[in-house]
Amino acid sequence: MDGDLRSDVPPSLLLMKGPPGSGKSTLARELGRRLRWPVIDKDDFRDLLPDAIGGISYDAMLAIVRRQLQLGLSVIADSPLGYGESYRRAVSMAAECGARVAVIECACSNQTIWRQRIEARQGMQLPAHHTTDWTRVEDFFARTSTDAYTVDVAHLVVDTAGSNIGASTKAVLLWLGDAFEAARSG
Repeated sequence: MDGDLRSDVPPSLLLMKGPPGSGKSTLARELGRRLRWPVIDKDDFRDLLPDAIGGISYDAMLAIVRRQLQLGLSVIADSPLGYGESYRRAVSMAAECGARVAVIECACSNQTIWRQRIEARQGMQLPAHHTTDWTRVEDFFARTSTDAYTVDVAHLVVDTAGSNIGASTKAVLLWLGDAFEAARSG
């Protein structure tokens, strides 16, 4: 990814996707650290908003992402990306800015580990909108299942159940290099 330091390389938008507790924020932060790309987390906005207007957190996240791309900066957008509208807006925005786009979808195939991650949040004193019990994970799937969409950009699914964050990060970085090189030469 050293080539990203050249001015002839377009900015990149890395969209994180996945249900609560799947490991996407942990992976996004590690990728941001390694790539030196800002991580714009939807929850950082949502944490500040009252429930009645919490939905604008996606709008706020995407506005900041747009600004970074307009400046020619690569960026990671961290959200569940559970709704097609947000995905389509992000891809359209990236195209307007001449940015490359990839989706990293996190999943946890081991439900026991996944539940433990969710339940571990209960002692963290998170704002009320954060998912801290399994019922809220089920609610997430019920809400988003009616808005299925196809990811039509470079897309990698990462199973976070059995690997450590270092191994997952390395695999994503290798894949990103190949995916963006293919897009550049294709």
